Amino acid sequence: MKIDRPRVSIIVPVYNVECYIEECVTSIMKQCFKDFEVLLIDDGSTDSSGLIIDRLALMDDRIRAIHQNNAGPSAARNHGLSIASGDFVSFVDGDDRLEPDFLSYMLQMQNESQSPLVLSRNCFTTNDQQQIEHDRVRILSGEKAAAMFLYPDIALGAWNKLYSRSFLINHSILFDERFRAGEGLQFIVKCALNASSVSIGSRKVYHYRTNNSSSATSKPDIEGQGIGALEALSSLENTCGPFTPLVQQAFLWRLWSTYGYCLNQIIKANQKKEHYYLYKNCIKYRRSHAIEQIKAHISIYQKILAFFVFISPTFVSYLSAKGIKKK
Repeated sequence: MKIDRPRVSIIVPVYNVECYIEECVTSIMKQCFKDFEVLLIDDGSTDSSGLIIDRLALMDDRIRAIHQNNAGPSAARNHGLSIASGDFVSFVDGDDRLEPDFLSYMLQMQNESQSPLVLSRNCFTTNDQQQIEHDRVRILSGEKAAAMFLYPDIALGAWNKLYSRSFLINHSILFDERFRAGEGLQFIVKCALNASSVSIGSRKVYHYRTNNSSSATSKPDIEGQGIGALEALSSLENTCGPFTPLVQQAFLWRLWSTYGYCLNQIIKANQKKEHYYLYKNCIKYRRSHAIEQIKAHISIYQKILAFFVFISPTFVSYLSAKGIKKK
């Protein structure tokens, strides 16, 4: 079926996901809502991913396979945005998959709210396959949504969301290609801060894979994931600040949390000597700002965790380092 002007452009960055990409694309093609295009952006894969997406593109006119030199997922998504023609845009990671009602669910929320950004706060994971019993859709101000993104209330990343393409164009919102960590958070916070409203549902329509051992974020990466995430937050503050008090408090929690993530990376990689000054700085920042987090809008568990971080940042990180996962 040839679509001249699709309602939705689905952008899939593809890098060394030969074991998963066909399942991902198949799930997209099984959508109940059919008016879409699929842009598969091969980011210089060194496995057979490029060959697979070329074959998939021959099976349906709605699928396009595009190849570029390796430049990272942000560059791949930006490339997709530059050639997308849909009224709306959605991003899917190449090792994830969609439920058949993903697009229809997102578009229904958008139609009812007219929000330029809609999403579900929940998703299926490798270890959680239970559907939400009762769906709840809330329409929030951009300010409140930005705070939710910065706090641990919603899974981070550009995926599991639907964006108005004209909104992205009008506000010149793109992914920052300098970073390979934190770029998804940057993107969605910028969207929220510029949005008149954000519609947030509860139903699970996106499958997020947590057992991809080849994912770049499934293993310690102090330079790219640790330091990169801190630099991405600094860039967000410089480009979008000053924040409102609500967003500022959420931002400070995210910064404090990211110092913990960076500390976890160092400990898991056993590179305390190689990154001695960063290691000490992370410990100092985590301890000196731990008590402040008691005032943050976080769960009781997170508040208790902050108290233990005040007592011993390294002990908490030794425990947390065992749970570093992809993305």
